[in-house]
Amino acid sequence: MNYLKSYFFIFFACSFFIEAIMSESFSNLWKDMQEDYNKLSEIEQRDTLFQEKFCHPFWQKTRSDIKGLIKGKPQEDFLKFSAIAGTMVRSGFNNFQKYEIDFLTFGLSEKNRKILFSHNYDTDFGNLQKLPPFDVSANTLGHLFYIGKILEGCDISKIKTIVEFGGGYGNLARLIKQIIPQSTLILFDLPETLAIQALFLRYTLKNVRIFVHNKIPNLFKEGAIHLLPVFFVEDLNVDTNLFISTFALSESTEFLQKVMLNKRFYNADYCYIVGQVNGWGPSKFVNHCTIISGMRDIFEDISCIPFHHGLIEAVGSYEILGKKNIKT
Repeated sequence: MNYLKSYFFIFFACSFFIEAIMSESFSNLWKDMQEDYNKLSEIEQRDTLFQEKFCHPFWQKTRSDIKGLIKGKPQEDFLKFSAIAGTMVRSGFNNFQKYEIDFLTFGLSEKNRKILFSHNYDTDFGNLQKLPPFDVSANTLGHLFYIGKILEGCDISKIKTIVEFGGGYGNLARLIKQIIPQSTLILFDLPETLAIQALFLRYTLKNVRIFVHNKIPNLFKEGAIHLLPVFFVEDLNVDTNLFISTFALSESTEFLQKVMLNKRFYNADYCYIVGQVNGWGPSKFVNHCTIISGMRDIFEDISCIPFHHGLIEAVGSYEILGKKNIKT
């Protein structure tokens, strides 16, 4: 009996010690995030037209709320914070998830199924509910769906540089980095969201270099993830293999959409975009024609279909894959 008591004492002592170390590590990452955000905020102050040019009204209050979170004390469950949970985190199980499970189960080629399910993807970060049959959160399930569509439409052996416009809290980038580990990722977003992404990615991808840039670098280090504020999009020149945006570009300003089209999505070989057709409810997002018609001038092969959110809820949304004629 004394041995048993000693065992439980050691077990709880070790658990307490490990939890204390993890909490301290998270606190340090939170401080790093706050420092990153302060540097990014300084850049925004140089452009008095920032809100009008770079931030759709839908996101103005949300980013203000997230700023309050960043400035506060460390919160390990920040994914449940209303401004983040309401815009970036899915929950529950409904027809969206059923559709995505069916696609991942039956819609992938054998080759891509092996690629997609050769990793243990999910993380306990945020304590998000896990869903059968893949034992991942609703968010990760949706992001695996996006990646599955990309795998089916692209030759990932040719993908080295990826630009993601709008990265949520960083989960899609995390999964891409696991599936295409040699890739270099460049993410554009609002300063508040970049700060959240930096924290999440540093916590979940400890062996990957994460850079938050307050100026455009002369060279992007290969194999790393680079986080850039959205007001750098016009000045950046880069050649990329894959451009991705899942709802973010369709939720941005018309100015930003036209910049990305003028940049020809940074000369991407492949482009995968999911977005709203012309706004959901009172949001009044920019009409989809700006993006879709512009893509026809960039890519030789265009596939545009209704996105399953729209099919299920009878709201307008689309999924588009553009490809150039790539020489083998």
